[in-house]
Amino acid sequence: MVANGNASTGNAVVVMRKPRGAAQEMVAIDGGSGEVLWRHKLYQGGDPTSWGVFLSLPAVVHEAETGLELVVVWVKDTQVASGIGAVLTVLDGASGAVVAATTYLTPQDRVFAPFVVDPSDQTLIGQYVNDVQPECGRSYGQYMKCTGLGKYSLRGESVMWNQTMQDAFTYRMLALDAARGVVHVPGSTQYAYSYTDDGRIRWKIMAAPSTGGIFAPTVCPDGTVVYVNDENEITAWDTSVRRPKKPIWQQGCSTECPPQATVVTDGTLYLMEANSVVARSCATGDVLWTINYGSGYSFTNTVAVAPDGALYANVYHPGVGGALIKLE
Repeated sequence: MVANGNASTGNAVVVMRKPRGAAQEMVAIDGGSGEVLWRHKLYQGGDPTSWGVFLSLPAVVHEAETGLELVVVWVKDTQVASGIGAVLTVLDGASGAVVAATTYLTPQDRVFAPFVVDPSDQTLIGQYVNDVQPECGRSYGQYMKCTGLGKYSLRGESVMWNQTMQDAFTYRMLALDAARGVVHVPGSTQYAYSYTDDGRIRWKIMAAPSTGGIFAPTVCPDGTVVYVNDENEITAWDTSVRRPKKPIWQQGCSTECPPQATVVTDGTLYLMEANSVVARSCATGDVLWTINYGSGYSFTNTVAVAPDGALYANVYHPGVGGALIKLE
């Protein structure tokens, strides 16, 4: 199993996976037993049970009004005749049933950033695109002028605000520092951005000067934001707006860095580095401990944290294949 992203809802883990010889699917797995609770398949012609193409990894949000755990995902609507329909789709996390779906237009068939939820007002923060602007188009340059950060109502039926970034962060994940009202956004080039949660720019930094391959941010309990990149670097930044901005610390991954580090309340960062789960300190980036699962394939995916603190990772067992594991 290849898991493209993990999210946790109640006692379940929601993953994207692509079984060998089969279509990609989104699957909810019981966190205790590993039993499959529900699944949705990628679109396949002639298969009425399949969905449209997944345009983002899933995000899990708790709806305070109903008490439901919801799964939110962008899905490409293959039925839209003009342009490309991006459907903001909301599912009941327990059953997988669709509870809301709102179609927006996107100028390109690109993967979107998954949502984060703002707990202060129960809204979604994620990628915004607007195909109705005259300057929007199908070229990459035109696309960059029409995408940016946006805030949506929890079930996606309305847009609260949006900001054009002139930079396409597309599939890269965001990080919300709810305690400080700050959203951290990786760009598609060397730059990383910091916004207020009402859409005002705070700062812009160069986080991957050599290659431009910046990955997703992670926010430590003290507000420090940690970025990983394809230069195999982990870099921590002070969230303040003072200039000049220099890293608090920088460390190298043992091998290839994962797309994002995962942080827990005690300030421990968890990363999949090659086929090892690595725990690092938010304060220094130093390695606290490592669990290696043997040689073979490297699954540098994000480690997921459940509400009860349980950790889930995608690893490769030599002679067996890929597996989703729960760490004790």
